[in-house]
Amino acid sequence: MLLTSPCGLPPVKYLTLNDGETLAYLHHPGKSPGIMFLPGFQSTMKSSKPQAIFDFCQVNGLEYTALDYYGHGESSGSMNDEKGTIKRWISDAIHILDRVPEAPEQILVGSSMGSWLMLLLSKERVDRIKGLVGIASAPDFTSLLTEQINDDTSLSEQMKSSGYCDLPTQYDPKGYYRIHQTFLMQAESHFILSTECKIHVPLRLIHGRQDEDIPYNISQTLFDKVVCNDKKLILVDNGNHRLSKPHELEIIITAIKDIL
Repeated sequence: MLLTSPCGLPPVKYLTLNDGETLAYLHHPGKSPGIMFLPGFQSTMKSSKPQAIFDFCQVNGLEYTALDYYGHGESSGSMNDEKGTIKRWISDAIHILDRVPEAPEQILVGSSMGSWLMLLLSKERVDRIKGLVGIASAPDFTSLLTEQINDDTSLSEQMKSSGYCDLPTQYDPKGYYRIHQTFLMQAESHFILSTECKIHVPLRLIHGRQDEDIPYNISQTLFDKVVCNDKKLILVDNGNHRLSKPHELEIIITAIKDIL
């Protein structure tokens, strides 16, 4: 049974970077291994999944850390400029991992795009990672955006004339995400599905079979590409991209427990 903390999430703190930008983050001290949550594209560290994970950490005395990337949530920057890139957001996660959590080992939990960043981050800080949990994993998801834009005449014309396009979405109050051409081009250098991926820690991938944003076969492809001695793919019947229903949150917590 998941418990809801009466105190909610920890207070927001800020890390100032050398370029003057600030990263908002949440941190609650505890024992090792710590849990570090990486949100998805245009998502934040304040939603039902990180809340459930924090509650689990609090009940079990584990350290907990989460962040908002540049241009997301309470961090500085705007998603409408060209500074938000996969490279930038990996760097953001590295800054937080290096300077905030004290537990020597961390289990990274990534949601959607956060799962892509999780895998990239695990290769940058091998000695600190105890395990990986990917939720509705979206590695290389920018290739799907490119296909969507190329298949729509108005979007592709806007991209050619302006260097960006406003991609319709149900997840933003404006009704669209502004996607820059530079973002799509830069992301290609971080694609991971085209080659074999070696992981030296336990990996758990969770995906909803009814996910209409990132098809579950993306997680299946990732699972097949990963060379790992301890990996599991959990497909959730009737689960959509959010995977935020109580029984789905239980599945996520169970996957974390499986690595502890």
